[in-house]
Amino acid sequence: MLDYAKTRGRDIRILFGIPADDILTAYESSPLKGTTPVLCELDVDIVRRVNAEVWAPRFTAGTQDALVAEMQKEGLQVYVWTLDDEDFIRRYLKADVFDGILTNYPTLLAAIFYTGQAQP
Repeated sequence: MLDYAKTRGRDIRILFGIPADDILTAYESSPLKGTTPVLCELDVDIVRRVNAEVWAPRFTAGTQDALVAEMQKEGLQVYVWTLDDEDFIRRYLKADVFDGILTNYPTLLAAIFYTGQAQP
């Protein structure tokens, strides 16, 4: 898919998601382990173990500013998930520590972001 996207002038990124222990187990036992970039939603020790490119902590753990900064310093991107509540979207945009936000409401996120409504 990546080669095809390049022929179409597109720059896309496809990541294998590890959201739960059963997926982690399957990934770690797969002969394809290490052949594709990984986004891991589990704790940072597992993120490091699977050599993920992206850590995606749950929003319920808070902004975790120091840990996010530590992971970014190690070269990872950090995307918080899944922000679907308007108040949380505003709070996390205002915190401004994450590289990205995963949401089921991208239009709401974009509206808040592009209109600057997350600012105090």
